[in-house]
Amino acid sequence: MSYHLRLYNLNDKDALMGIFRSNMPHYFDPSELEPFRDFLADIKGTYFVCVENNKQIGAGGYYETEKGEARICWLMVDGSMHGKGIGRFMMQEFYNKIKQTGKSDRITLKTTQHTDKFYETLGYKTTQFEKDFWVKGLHLYFMEMKLNR
Repeated sequence: MSYHLRLYNLNDKDALMGIFRSNMPHYFDPSELEPFRDFLADIKGTYFVCVENNKQIGAGGYYETEKGEARICWLMVDGSMHGKGIGRFMMQEFYNKIKQTGKSDRITLKTTQHTDKFYETLGYKTTQFEKDFWVKGLHLYFMEMKLNR
């Protein structure tokens, strides 16, 4: 494994927009492109870029609420890099960082039917389902994992 996480900076924006596009329309609907661009302009929480050989290959982050919840947001891996353990690596890093803060008793995320099984392998359970939530054909899986304090 030769990749690592670092904090997002504005110089990453174009590369991350490309990574987002590499996941359309299967994982993200084109209608989500503008909300993602807005998110990058005003990040709430902590957002990381996964880098390999000085090239951005993924991104994701989280924010912690006052209700004891850490919410994973905008996790993505370049479409050409799927299946190499990068998403698993990022999620493990987030888990470790969230656990270290001691502010959250659970981690939650919103995903679709295309990645819910991946999150299940990490210990997440679906707590809510909504058909055609994102757009027609992309269903919401709200997932949660409790943290042992």
